[in-house]
Amino acid sequence: MDPRYPSYPKATAAERETALAVEHLEPHLAYTVRAFPKKQRRHVWERTVRADALGRAEWPETFPEPGEYLLDLIAPRAERPTTTIRIFALADDLAPRLPWRGDFHIHTHYSGGSQPQMSPTEFAVRGRELGLDVLAITDHDLHAPSLEAIAGVARLGLNLVCLMGEEVSFADNWHMLAIGARCGITDLFQTDATQAEVAALAASRSEGPLAGGLRGDEYAPVRWVVDAIHRHGGHAFLAHPYWVTRRGFHLDIRLYDQLMADGVLDGVELLGDVAYEDNLLSVAHYQGLLAQGYRLPVLGCSDTHGTNHTFGCYWTTLWVEEPSGEGTLRAIQDSYSVACSTVGPTGWHEGLRAYGAVRLVELALYLEREFFPLHDALCREEARLALEMLFGDADHSAALAACRARMTMLYQRCFPSATAPCTPCLPAV
Repeated sequence: MDPRYPSYPKATAAERETALAVEHLEPHLAYTVRAFPKKQRRHVWERTVRADALGRAEWPETFPEPGEYLLDLIAPRAERPTTTIRIFALADDLAPRLPWRGDFHIHTHYSGGSQPQMSPTEFAVRGRELGLDVLAITDHDLHAPSLEAIAGVARLGLNLVCLMGEEVSFADNWHMLAIGARCGITDLFQTDATQAEVAALAASRSEGPLAGGLRGDEYAPVRWVVDAIHRHGGHAFLAHPYWVTRRGFHLDIRLYDQLMADGVLDGVELLGDVAYEDNLLSVAHYQGLLAQGYRLPVLGCSDTHGTNHTFGCYWTTLWVEEPSGEGTLRAIQDSYSVACSTVGPTGWHEGLRAYGAVRLVELALYLEREFFPLHDALCREEARLALEMLFGDADHSAALAACRARMTMLYQRCFPSATAPCTPCLPAV
């Protein structure tokens, strides 16, 4: 993205005519436009466009196939382009969707820990400051903090979707993210009636083969939790499968494989707050599952426990048809997500990494360059206003509504082929 010469849109449907616009050019000057599909590295067409009295050039263009295109604008007798604008041509299924960022594994002061901590509402505002469009508070075995965040965001009028969430833990064996469930799964799990159900499930699963010699009593608790999440309207995402604690993997990987064999998981936290090599093992195991024919949506989640922890270092980029909590979960379920991170082998913020389907990774990397810097600037302004409302007597309702309008305009300019409503975030209540 060249800030000296703003250009729009950032993405559009392939094989459909689109109006391109570039600003801050030399008024009345004619420019030669040479188009280069990034996949081919050679220019495939050329045309002349003229800037108007305000230095703005606009012309129709059609991109024949999906992928990134580079368009050089060359002034008369110039040896080098004045600027190169970039645009991504989208496949038919991606063209109607809007790009979002999300984090679905966040701990507040209710979870404790050594990091400086914040309340659920503060974490939500901080998430918007970091450029998140959707998040879930997932305190350990607690559902209520996510409701507190939802209420706080609605009260502030912050342009952010909050989902109900909880991290369900079972001794030292596994953790499961319950996202969107209507009640606390841990509270249900701890009842005597549930334990009887788990025992019956263990007995029934002991009659058939399980992955790697897994016993029915080992598998029954995690399977009961996944089923309970589904019964209460939620999605079950397996957390940090290769986290090493107490000198071994926290999760018995046979549980992961059996859940995959049963086809009941809604997604896996492919990247999260574990050692770098543990995330590499997570990716390698996932690739092995793909080779076996399994398909499972992927997430990147911070698993943050405080303000100075991993918030903003891991996230999920996803493409929604509907800007809502339901639209978020549906996009993940339909595998329109990639896991992203800026954590490298020696520390944080070492460069962007993204994992998932190749075409989605390519688009996610492009958007981080060309769209999200514009998006994030507006997010930071929203968060500043919301924090002043949260900790002071100021009423910035009108200013936040203006920020929402500016975000809507940004999405409309950047993604004209989207059929989803262009208000990218609506407070959940």
